[in-house]
Amino acid sequence: MTRAKFKAVGSVLGAGIMGCVSPEAFAGAWTLEPSRAQMILTGAYSSSNTLVGGDGETIPLQNFTKNDSRIYLEFGLFENLMVFGQGGYQFIEFQGAGSEVSFAGFDETKLGIQYQLKATNSSATSFSLAYIADGGLDDPRLDLGGRNNEIEFKALYGHSGAKKPSKNLKLDWFYDLQIGTRYDLKSDNISQWQVDLTLGLKPHEKWMGLIQFYGLNVNEQRNQGFIVPKSNHAKLELSLAYQIKPGQYIQFGALRTLAGRNVVKESGLFTGIWRKF
Repeated sequence: MTRAKFKAVGSVLGAGIMGCVSPEAFAGAWTLEPSRAQMILTGAYSSSNTLVGGDGETIPLQNFTKNDSRIYLEFGLFENLMVFGQGGYQFIEFQGAGSEVSFAGFDETKLGIQYQLKATNSSATSFSLAYIADGGLDDPRLDLGGRNNEIEFKALYGHSGAKKPSKNLKLDWFYDLQIGTRYDLKSDNISQWQVDLTLGLKPHEKWMGLIQFYGLNVNEQRNQGFIVPKSNHAKLELSLAYQIKPGQYIQFGALRTLAGRNVVKESGLFTGIWRKF
């Protein structure tokens, strides 16, 4: 059940909360084999003392903390087609810029399909289409960070390989690039663009290092006379994943908002569990 408390909330705060970052579980360009499944659970804690305004000015915050939990599931239907879903729950406390927000509730829920257009031993190209149900901070008076129902389209490309720097050392590596956009079904326009890039390096059979970059640009939103201004952010995540056993990893990492406009500049830690069935 959603709980929210608002006091003198302004439009900059709305965009700032909407621009909060959290670790995102997402499918790579390769689809799963038929009847195979994968589950990814993530949890994160982040905090901040700075809100970046629309002109790049820094606005001090008295308090900002966020706890975020997400689940991602995917299931292979056919040779090149899989379905996926994602949901989350978050707790947010915000004080500053003349506003106060206390929130606990579900984040957006996503359900989609992914089709693998082409694949080789070392690369894959896919497309995905998803329906996104409204979630997050969702006060109907202010549209504070909430979104209308949306359709998301993504193009995905992945490539992997191996290098052998020395006789006794082999480095497996990969990268995964995703470019996506969302269409707002209520306002009848494109609501955002995003670019996600993951770089992975596996120097050991059981260890993998990940560098993940997320870039997001959200267009201005209007609701019942209120305006949530345009926002954007660039976020970086660094993490290590350890293979507990074949098909199962545990991940530990750190996240940081590098830059943006109308966004809370967060720093935090996260953990995740990946499991294939």
